[in-house]
Amino acid sequence: MVLGVSTATLAWLWSSPESGWQRDIRNAQFTRITDFEGNEVDGALSPDGKFVAFLSDRDGPFDAWVSQVGSGTFLNLTKGKINELQSDDHRNLSFSGDGQQVWLRVTKRKPGSSVLDKSVWVVPTMGGEPQPFLGDGTAHAEWSQDGTRIVYHGSDAGDPIFVTDPGQRTAHRIYAASPGVHCHQPTWSPDGRYIYFCQGRPPDQMDIWRIPPAGANAAERITQQNTRVGHPVMLDNRTLLYTALAEDASGPWLYLMDLKRRRAQRVSFGVEQYNSIAASADRRRLVATVSNPRADLWRVPISPGVVGESEAVQVRLPMTRAIEPRFGPNFLMFLSSKRGAVGRTDGLWKYNEGTATQLWQDEGAVTAAAISPDGGRVCLAVRNGGRTRLFTMKTDGTSVRRLAERLDVHGAPSWSPDSKWVAVASDEGHGPRLYRVPSEGGSAVRLLDSVSSHPVWSPDGRFIIYCGADSGGVFRVGAVTPNGERYRLPDLTLRRGAERFCFLPHQGALVFLKGDFTQRDFWLLDLKSGRERQLTNLNPAYIIREFDLSSDGSEILFDRFQQNSDLVLIELASR
Repeated sequence: MVLGVSTATLAWLWSSPESGWQRDIRNAQFTRITDFEGNEVDGALSPDGKFVAFLSDRDGPFDAWVSQVGSGTFLNLTKGKINELQSDDHRNLSFSGDGQQVWLRVTKRKPGSSVLDKSVWVVPTMGGEPQPFLGDGTAHAEWSQDGTRIVYHGSDAGDPIFVTDPGQRTAHRIYAASPGVHCHQPTWSPDGRYIYFCQGRPPDQMDIWRIPPAGANAAERITQQNTRVGHPVMLDNRTLLYTALAEDASGPWLYLMDLKRRRAQRVSFGVEQYNSIAASADRRRLVATVSNPRADLWRVPISPGVVGESEAVQVRLPMTRAIEPRFGPNFLMFLSSKRGAVGRTDGLWKYNEGTATQLWQDEGAVTAAAISPDGGRVCLAVRNGGRTRLFTMKTDGTSVRRLAERLDVHGAPSWSPDSKWVAVASDEGHGPRLYRVPSEGGSAVRLLDSVSSHPVWSPDGRFIIYCGADSGGVFRVGAVTPNGERYRLPDLTLRRGAERFCFLPHQGALVFLKGDFTQRDFWLLDLKSGRERQLTNLNPAYIIREFDLSSDGSEILFDRFQQNSDLVLIELASR
């Protein structure tokens, strides 16, 4: 249960004199729409505000559901007929301009290929058979206020944005970002003068931009947060509401911006996180996905067969939240907020013989960490002041040293087997590139000029495996030697949100995550033969993101997320 009451007043964090929307939001009333077991996400309102559509795993897999607001009855629109409806980087469904249909973002893997085929389907709001609507890699659709135009984006390089009419007689490409940069969640301003959208490198380097629907060579940047920004909603032609992580990486929260002042401030109700926000046509009703997420650590053995859920064991810790686990000699290391509180900045913790010790918390948010092969040091990435910097220290938290000060780190670092170097990705504004950094201090050496991230050093030190450019949510895995020469590997692709992989000690094999957003399992890739083997068949009710392997290769330590999300109706005060 996310909210303890059915109606409540929104707390408002704004120091300047109130505008009309500020007063409306400050006096808004909340009403719970759903209270199912599991997760309800991606809420959308019909233009007249009378119906709400959303995704839910109430019946097992994520399906599209619809309900008349206030009725307490719910209709499953897809009933397991469409796989993989959910993605956390997109709006996955909404209503057509007349409210008679619900559109769905559908993802399918092309037979015999790693390419994901995306399209938009529609299903009658009152129930019926889903039908294709927009193909050719389309991942989103949004009707203009007057219902005469649709904006959508494709999944080719740069996520090109198109404007068409409801009959799809003509389609005009109006914008595309640079390759490797993505454009998500386009929406219209009420007067139709602008299309607002999220642009950047998902998931955590995004901002809101805008372009006129006639097209533009360059888009105008609206927000300056460079974090997980999404779900833009125009309350009127100068007031923008959206979700975003805070500077300290907590959240996501709701933010409101007066476009004339270009000043964003957070709106908050308690400690619940806001994963999505959408509005009716008159903007007097909003629907939010509100979550109180849970994250904990689990262990599972590696065996010759496929390990089931019954063999997974939870790691009991003295806090309720733990993510990004790492094995050390006789200890575990992980990220957690103080006392496991939701919405707090994550710090680095060490757990040994029943005692948890906080190693880093005060200076920024720790985003990733790696323990040296000799077990004596840890390398960590810390975000503060809009940049992510690299540090090393002993595993007792002492002897802190800053490395490669000019780098803006992207993702987790990886140690060389002799602990003399650290491989890391850094983004200087044109996408991440791979570097090796002396662990005792010194200049970083760029290894690749192409987009590359998430490095992992091989146990013999001969090569470093990495993820290439994000192409439609899929990364192709490559390898490079410490001198920057290409190293050949069997073909392997990973999905966005599951870019982690680890070497299985002494076996010339990689362990990686395979599956869609809502159902991931561990697999093994033999680097000599190229053969893959499934290692686990775990409960799909959880999302797995990060993991590590024990030094003897006998078990996997991993984190599991549950969003515990519900839909809440926000009714703004009448003017």
